[in-house]
Amino acid sequence: MQDNTDPPIRVAIIGGGCASMTTAFELTRPENEGKYQVTVYQQGFRLGGKGASGRGPGNRIEEHGLHILMGFYENAFRVIRECYTELDRDKSSRFADWDDVFYPDPVTGVKDDHADGTPSSWLSYFPPGEGTPGDPDAPIQAFTMDQYIIRAMQLIEALLVSARRDEGVDTQEQPMNLNVAIMERLSRILRLSQLGTVTAAVEAVHLARMIVESPALAPVQSLHRLVDMLGAFVNSQLHALVDRDTELKRIFEIVDLVLTITRGSLRSGLMTHPDGFDSINDLDWRDWLRKHGASELAVNSSFLDSLYNIGFAFEDGDMSKPSAGAGEALRCAVRAFLTYRGSFFWKMQTGMGDAIFSPFYEVLSRRGVRFEFFHRLENMCLSEPEECDPPQIVELEFDVQAKLLQGGEYSPLMDVDGIPCWPSQPLWGQLEGGQELEEAGVDFESFWDRTSVGKKSLKVGDDFDAVVLAVGLGEVPYVAGELIDRFPHWQLMVQKVKTCATKALQIWCNESVEELGWKDGSVNLTGIPGAFETWADMSHLIDDEQFNEKPKSLAYFCSSLKTPPEPPGRDDLDYLRRYSGQLLGESEQYLNKNIGQVWPKAIDEDGFRWDVLVSPDGMETGTASQRLASQYMRVNINPTDRYVLFTPGSSRFRISPLDYDVSNMTIAGDWTNSGLNVGCVESAVMSGRLAAHAISTRPALEDIAGYDHP
Repeated sequence: MQDNTDPPIRVAIIGGGCASMTTAFELTRPENEGKYQVTVYQQGFRLGGKGASGRGPGNRIEEHGLHILMGFYENAFRVIRECYTELDRDKSSRFADWDDVFYPDPVTGVKDDHADGTPSSWLSYFPPGEGTPGDPDAPIQAFTMDQYIIRAMQLIEALLVSARRDEGVDTQEQPMNLNVAIMERLSRILRLSQLGTVTAAVEAVHLARMIVESPALAPVQSLHRLVDMLGAFVNSQLHALVDRDTELKRIFEIVDLVLTITRGSLRSGLMTHPDGFDSINDLDWRDWLRKHGASELAVNSSFLDSLYNIGFAFEDGDMSKPSAGAGEALRCAVRAFLTYRGSFFWKMQTGMGDAIFSPFYEVLSRRGVRFEFFHRLENMCLSEPEECDPPQIVELEFDVQAKLLQGGEYSPLMDVDGIPCWPSQPLWGQLEGGQELEEAGVDFESFWDRTSVGKKSLKVGDDFDAVVLAVGLGEVPYVAGELIDRFPHWQLMVQKVKTCATKALQIWCNESVEELGWKDGSVNLTGIPGAFETWADMSHLIDDEQFNEKPKSLAYFCSSLKTPPEPPGRDDLDYLRRYSGQLLGESEQYLNKNIGQVWPKAIDEDGFRWDVLVSPDGMETGTASQRLASQYMRVNINPTDRYVLFTPGSSRFRISPLDYDVSNMTIAGDWTNSGLNVGCVESAVMSGRLAAHAISTRPALEDIAGYDHP
């Protein structure tokens, strides 16, 4: 129990993304009894980080990119659900609770043409997983490597049966005395040296699963042999048929990949290795798969391409340079495909800012968290080596970007049909000289816009006691120079953990996707050639917007953006404008040349039918470029907006929130060593929970789902 005479510990959190909000949420839980007084310092006018969104013309939703949560995001959904419970919106609100905002989205796909070049897409329906993600009443999932292999065997069995139904395979396991029958069946299968039928292959899968479940029943060498025999069977019986059967080709690719992952996991000793998946992170995922016998057909499949696309796993955003650490890729893949709950994907019924960051802002404000917007961190000052060991942050130096009228607090939200939302621009009327700043085109979120009305210096002991650095990785070299100079592993971290820029396009159309030529319903599709490899149908958001002429469809596109490895200095004021202009040209070319592969009726003899675009003000005239400019697009090249990569060998250089290099500071973000070292909401939330634990010892580490995975 806290002594009520003790003053609260003042925590300064720098940044406003998922990791920052999670840290603030955990530290200010009621059970901490007011022990922590939190202030969030945020550059610009809104929260969200890479997940920020805003309302633009026509109250349209304008995102940083395509944001869809996945069904294995246990930590993210748990915190979000608790936030909505505490928010306690009126039940008449259309977004009263989390399941009003998030809905299951089980269909995803990849562009995968037939062998003869005929256009085709490979769509997959993921059946509902047990329960829902983040259920506060459900026990924390703690999967181990053997459990992953058991689930992989179940998947292989289902795929083998679907590949060859003509044998009448019996998929019902017969009860048996395991100690006797398993050895008889195992001996018979191993004597055959090869599997001739799907029935025999399914039996081998059963036996492999039993050995994993009860390792005392048979030596581990038997499991290795069974998996090798299954691989040989798939290559001999299925591989030869794929050229004339696209569906069979796709099944073969998945079975081959899953078997290779199982075989590689056994050969690499991942079931017993103390480092688990981390032990194979020095190899690229494709190289690791080849090392363990994957066919080139599977390694170069559209399916595997899509997994690289989802993670923007391309060095410098260059699509010709795919790069993904095998361990992180495998950890993310098995969790995504084998542990999702409810639905594989969950889409939001509104913008990410309105779905996630507005509720966090409201709940945290009620708890007494202060938000200091328009504060751009410039430097964190370390104590001198002789002053204390370990060192501490003694001063935080900010540029104050704007002054508020009458010295009040900035109120960042606007009302859209009863829902608190973030605008795409500052609420200029709350700022001193707001009209002049707006007319001057000030961009408070731009790395290259140095607008400032003064400095602010916070002193340890006077203004703060502890610091959480929760900015994006790209920003770290510009604000943590003293840390990088003092600690070699910080220098290695910013050198070895890479980032890439991304780009996004949203278009509103006066024809439905069916009228544009897509016949397979609402979908998320990747692998499209051209400037944007990923498209998602987001037409469900139209009802949450207010155009003069209501569109019939809304499409989001996103992709990596190729840029030089290092962003230019702050004196290159034309950098953002150049890439924004480039994006306009790329988008026009993409719609003219590439979109016809998925929307064939959007194209005529002259290219894209520009008259289908709907502008928020109802103006339907102008050139192609003018029509396109009325839509929404952005390049994410600000250092703090850049996506964090997981290139081979880089994970070992990530720093954990639990590393105490500085006595009064921790870190948070998807660039830290969080237990899921890929760029995603779940990684950021896990990191935020770890940062809170570093300060308060809460939550307990065993309550952070997935932190103890292999």
